[in-house]
Amino acid sequence: MEKGENEQFLEKVFSGIKINSSVVEAKRIFKSGANPSKKMKASRGALEVSVYKINEDSTFLSIFSYFGDLKNLHLSRGQIAGFCNRNREKLSKKITFFLTKKGDNFLVVSVTKHGPGRPLNIKTCGRLFVSSENFVVIPKAKKTKKVKIEASY
Repeated sequence: MEKGENEQFLEKVFSGIKINSSVVEAKRIFKSGANPSKKMKASRGALEVSVYKINEDSTFLSIFSYFGDLKNLHLSRGQIAGFCNRNREKLSKKITFFLTKKGDNFLVVSVTKHGPGRPLNIKTCGRLFVSSENFVVIPKAKKTKKVKIEASY
């Protein structure tokens, strides 16, 4: 789906959320199904993310590709843990999705909350299709240098 093709495809519900990576939190909350990597490292500095509500049934590929190159859109498991623990009120009442990476493979992690004081259910998502009314968390686009390309014949 091209940007501008359907402006209502995703709706920004929160923006400018700063998150920090937390290896300790990640090891604690990724117990159910999405085991953290043994080589997990803390990311340096805060990262800014936005939360979008999915308004149309879609595939994960179409959702994440909408924002650009997948290499720039994934979060570490520590960053996901930091977001979940410090921004619980910004999680969907249904499911919130995050893009992460393990080795060379991209994975989608789903987070479900079951009420105040109850633990979050975090697991690797095995499906390719997502229904509307869920949330997806996207990091702010990294600034890239523009390169001028000239063709000569």
